[in-house]
Amino acid sequence: MRKSNKVKDSDSFKTVYKEKIHDEKGTYISEVQEFNKPEDYDKAFKQYYPNDKEI
Repeated sequence: MRKSNKVKDSDSFKTVYKEKIHDEKGTYISEVQEFNKPEDYDKAFKQYYPNDKEI
């Protein structure tokens, strides 16, 4: 059984929450971090690392 409370971190691209997990080994709390790419991430990535750039 999992129980979680999601809380937005001060970083707007990260969500941190703790899950209380019950299994055959017992009960423990796990911290989960989810990272979301900013909307303009792909555009910025392509600008700095173009596909057709020769080395």
